[in-house]
Amino acid sequence: MSSNQVLSSKPAQNQDSKLQKRVMTLRVCPQLTTFVVLMLALSLSSRISEEVRRGSILSTVTRFTHLFAFGTWLGIQFWATFIAGVTMYFNMGRHAFGELQSKLFPKYFFSGACLTAITLATYCLIHPIQHWEGKDKIQSLGLLVSLICCMMNYMYLEPTTTRLMDKRYAFEKERGYGQEIGPIPDNKLKNDEEYLKITKSFACVHGFSSMANLMSYAGCLLHLWYLATQVTM
Repeated sequence: MSSNQVLSSKPAQNQDSKLQKRVMTLRVCPQLTTFVVLMLALSLSSRISEEVRRGSILSTVTRFTHLFAFGTWLGIQFWATFIAGVTMYFNMGRHAFGELQSKLFPKYFFSGACLTAITLATYCLIHPIQHWEGKDKIQSLGLLVSLICCMMNYMYLEPTTTRLMDKRYAFEKERGYGQEIGPIPDNKLKNDEEYLKITKSFACVHGFSSMANLMSYAGCLLHLWYLATQVTM
């Protein structure tokens, strides 16, 4: 066998090996998932049966839904705001970064609005409004602020920010910019009157959007503090 044939056969062998690994993964994953689900069901079955007999299963489901929705949104906020966004900004071209963000943020704010609405609704079910005390009003206010901020971002601030960003990027692209990581170093472009006007409008709306996002996060942290005072470890 010639050296060319040996070299040509290696990629085919690598592809076959990768295909076999994928097939094995597809076979193992469902079985492993089924096993884990069965073990969880067995471990929880006695507890669930007990709660059904007591008539408290609905209360448990409500509390589970509350914690699941709240925890999911709090985790998404922390990751998107302090880890993913910063990492992408310093490692992606400015236009690629902006275009990716414009696809992610509508889903981000919509998810936040839905999850916060579920959190607030389940909180009202667990703590009926007619029995609210001062701490309950504070919790509901924090969650309501978070919900309003998400809705503002989803319905107005994010679409406006994206529209101004596209206008700004089009101006940059005409002048050969967009692949740079971080700010554009060209001072001449930065001092262009039309570009300054677009940038000022973008920065203003983007600032309000970021502020609303942080206020939403603060409202969730307020509720997290309340939950922490109720946990016994």
